[in-house]
Amino acid sequence: MEPFSIIGGEEIWPDLVGRLSGVLGPGVLVFLRGELGTGKTTFVRHVCDTLGVEDLVTSPSFAIANLYHTRTFPIAHLDLYRLDTAAQLEEIGALDFLDGRHLVFVEWPEHCAGFFPAPDLEISISLTDDIGTREISIRGGAV
Repeated sequence: MEPFSIIGGEEIWPDLVGRLSGVLGPGVLVFLRGELGTGKTTFVRHVCDTLGVEDLVTSPSFAIANLYHTRTFPIAHLDLYRLDTAAQLEEIGALDFLDGRHLVFVEWPEHCAGFFPAPDLEISISLTDDIGTREISIRGGAV
């Protein structure tokens, strides 16, 4: 996938998810980068809605990992903000999510650098100077 960026408000989420829908599936690892409040969980919520997840999608900030289910595959959503070491990820069984059956989203991957393999997609979200507007950059790897 060629790298691309989009800029906009809330209306960009459906377009972004639509553009990525062909690559988001089992065995795909996605790193989500951005400061607090930029929309990382909002993006995951839109993906889950598009894929038919009926559960409430929330930030895994305190749980570290949330698991959701589509009709055909599970989605793992991890937030590493409060972690300091890869050992903490091993304790919660994060390697189990890399079994090729899960679509895996990882927020704050830099907090446990080296634990995960290179991501298939890397999505960076930043707020712009215009209130309510974000710039989202997507780089693809093996997908």
